[in-house]
Amino acid sequence: MTRLHAPAAPRCAQFDACTADSFFRSHTTDSDALRRLALGVQGVWCAEPYEISLFHVLFYLAAAGGWEQLMETRGCAQDSRFTEGAAAPARAVADLLGARLRLGEPVVRVAQDAGGVRVRTASTLVEARRAIVALPPHAVRAIRFDPGLPVSRDGWLSHSPMGRVAKAHAVYDTPFWRATGLSGIATLYDDGPVGVVFDNSPAGGAPGVLVAFVYGDRLTRWADLDPGRRRDEVLASLARVAGDAAARPLDYTEKIWSRDTFARGGYEAYMTPGGWTGYGRRGWREPTGHVHWAGTETASAWNGYIDGAISSGYRAADDVIGSLQADG
Repeated sequence: MTRLHAPAAPRCAQFDACTADSFFRSHTTDSDALRRLALGVQGVWCAEPYEISLFHVLFYLAAAGGWEQLMETRGCAQDSRFTEGAAAPARAVADLLGARLRLGEPVVRVAQDAGGVRVRTASTLVEARRAIVALPPHAVRAIRFDPGLPVSRDGWLSHSPMGRVAKAHAVYDTPFWRATGLSGIATLYDDGPVGVVFDNSPAGGAPGVLVAFVYGDRLTRWADLDPGRRRDEVLASLARVAGDAAARPLDYTEKIWSRDTFARGGYEAYMTPGGWTGYGRRGWREPTGHVHWAGTETASAWNGYIDGAISSGYRAADDVIGSLQADG
């Protein structure tokens, strides 16, 4: 896979000046093709094609190794999952850190001067020579920086919204759909709220679990409904995929990520037009004084994924080590 170290390409400015939607429509007027392309964008970035920079789409494809890697399951991005849940890597890191990890203390201020960095929470002050910030862009903007962030970094953050997405799980005694030869994996192009469905049953085969995703503009409409109506609409979509029994789960739960205080969307930030051209070279991940930037949005490979989050941590740690060695 090509490792991307700088946000540059021969036609970067041209591609960054337009949206994915304008590019798609300049190449086809076929409504089915446009709908399929739109669902691809919604599924990967939780955004609509009219919202996202074409250059960001191209960058992201290169960072993952191609469109097929992002879209397919076996051997691709959707191939596997963590048996202990997506939080398993974070829990493993927490075990290593032990008492050094502090929870429930959001950072409110980061100050720096020639001597180092001072990180302030509601109850604690931490001083260090260097700091690494590994937060989604909107969460970075909730912190007061003293001195303020440079225009390049602030501009990058302002062009980096989180997508709109909800995730719903329906639980059954067994994955009954398998008995009739159904995979439990589907993409939906109808007028319902659900765009993609996966069989999310545990490896042992029980209980049966279907997970449904609601993206973009469909999320905006669906999220305004009362909880009962939201549930009914999702289950109706699942019934179209797996049969009438899917409308009668033992349990149902949903998470509207756009309403999560710290996430404010998912799965990662994407770039709006002009962001890469105007602010990428200096604002993407270049250190701000003694503050270094990590997080999946700063990754060169598998940007937006847990893999990218982990690799960005290694990259930022190497940057800090190099800076400390240079400081002497």
